[in-house]
Amino acid sequence: MEPSPPPPPPDKNCNEQRFCCMVCLCPRLRMVYGKCQHKFCVDCLYNNKDNSLRILSCPLCNQTGQFPEKKPVIPDDNIEIQKCLGIVECPNEGCNYEMWSWDQEQHFNECPNRKSPATKKKTPTYKNSIISRPYFFRKSKKKYCSYFLRLSSKH
Repeated sequence: MEPSPPPPPPDKNCNEQRFCCMVCLCPRLRMVYGKCQHKFCVDCLYNNKDNSLRILSCPLCNQTGQFPEKKPVIPDDNIEIQKCLGIVECPNEGCNYEMWSWDQEQHFNECPNRKSPATKKKTPTYKNSIISRPYFFRKSKKKYCSYFLRLSSKH
């Protein structure tokens, strides 16, 4: 018996629609889920000055009281899940832009904070970013990410 082929990678368009903020339509690392199960980025939901909620009801279903009154602390696990899906931050100092990993090259060409047009700063990939962590963590994180991606591609 031949081994079964590996599952295909998740569809980029599917991820873009399912894991982006539903207000600004951008990929974000810090997402807040409401009681209604809709998700939005903290930048769209909360004021930067006092961390208070900008909206009274969910922008999609119009139900009130779906999100915390004050901006919550986003757990590191949630941010790691978004990274597993392919959302990355621009590594250029002073640029806080978040994008899909497959859009990085275009952003680097247009980033106002790039060092110079001739030199590109190498982007740390997910694989490179965990090398300094202990082996047991790398192994479990890899399993966690692949498990999550398999689940998300089934829906």
